[in-house]
Amino acid sequence: MEIETLLEDLRSDDAARVEAAAAQLAEQAESVVPELLRGMAGVQRTADLQPVMRALRHIGPPAFDGVLAAWRCKEVTDWQAGRLLQVFDERSADQYAALAADPDRGSSSNGFQGLVRLRVDSEAGLMALVGSFARGRLVPYKASDYARLLHDSFRPRLRSLRRDPAASPKVRRGAMAALVAGGGGDALDDRDRAAVERLIRVKIPGEVPELPSSILSGWWMAVPGASYEGVFEALGLHDRRPVTVAAGVQAAESQSIQVPGQDGADHSVGRAFVTPELDGWRLVFGPFDQLVGDPWDSMIETVEADQGVQGVPLPADARVPIRVDQVVVVGQFVVEVRHRCLGHGPGLTCPTPRRCRSSP
Repeated sequence: MEIETLLEDLRSDDAARVEAAAAQLAEQAESVVPELLRGMAGVQRTADLQPVMRALRHIGPPAFDGVLAAWRCKEVTDWQAGRLLQVFDERSADQYAALAADPDRGSSSNGFQGLVRLRVDSEAGLMALVGSFARGRLVPYKASDYARLLHDSFRPRLRSLRRDPAASPKVRRGAMAALVAGGGGDALDDRDRAAVERLIRVKIPGEVPELPSSILSGWWMAVPGASYEGVFEALGLHDRRPVTVAAGVQAAESQSIQVPGQDGADHSVGRAFVTPELDGWRLVFGPFDQLVGDPWDSMIETVEADQGVQGVPLPADARVPIRVDQVVVVGQFVVEVRHRCLGHGPGLTCPTPRRCRSSP
C-alpha cells in the first residue's frame, strides 16, 4: 500500500482504520521512515510537518531511532529534528533518557524536553540529569526543569548517590548540583550544607566578581546602603544566606523552586540577590514579577515609605547600572521571596524600582 494512503488513513475518524494503518507503517518502518524524512527536504513550517509527525508518532521507537540517525547524518535540519523528536510517547521514554545523557548539549536538550513532557521517572533519567550537571558546563535546556519536576522522587536517590563510595567524585558533584537545581540549598543534607557554607566563607573575602549577565542587568532595585535591611521586611524577603557572587547571580537567575514551609506544606519561592554596598547603594536582583508585584505604584510606595528609595541616576544609554566587576564583594546574601503575582507588571517609567532594558 502506498505511504500516502496510509497517511490519509491516520486522519480517519474510524479507530480501526487508524490502528490498521499504524500497524502497517510500523511493520514497514525500516523503509517508510527514511522515505518520510526525505520528503521533508526544504520544509520550514510546523504545519507542513504534521502528516509526517503523525506517522512517526504512531510508528514509535523505530521512528525515533530513524529521526536521530537522520539528524546526525545532517539529512534533516536541527529545526526539523527538534520538532520531530517531540512527538513520541511513553514507548520512547528510554530513548529520551539516552538522548538526554548525550554529551552534546543540543542533543541532550531534546532528550530532556521529552523527559519533562512525559514526566519520566526512571533511573536512566536520573543518571542523565546527574551527568549533565557533572560536566560542569552550561546545563542542557530543560535539565533544571526536569530536576524540579522530579525532585520529590529524585531527592532520596540523589542523596544516596552523594554517599555512595563506588560513585566517582564527578558523579557525586553532579548529584549535589542536581539536588540544588531541584530544591535549592534545603535539598542538601546537613553534611553537604555545612560543607557548602564553609566553602562560601572561605571564598567570599577574596572573590572579585564578574559583570552580571543581561538578565540581571535588565531588572534591578536600588536601596540606600545605610538602611538596606528595611527592604527585607518591605518586600517580604526571608532566609538570608551568605553566598559568593557567582552563587548569588545563579540563584537570582534561576526559576522558582518548591521548599517546605512552616506549615509543613511545600511553597513555591523565588530567590533574590542583594549586592554589597556599591557607592552608597545596594542593588536587589531577582524575579521581579514576584518582588514587585502588580501594580507597581503600590510597591514603590511600600518601599519608599520604609527606605526613602529614590533610585540611582544613570545616563539614558546605560547598559548596566553599576560595573560590579570592579568591586571586591564580601557581604552578599541570597534571600527567598514568596510568589506575589503571576506575570510581569506594566512597563512604567518610575524612579524606583528602575527598569533598564539592555540594548539589542
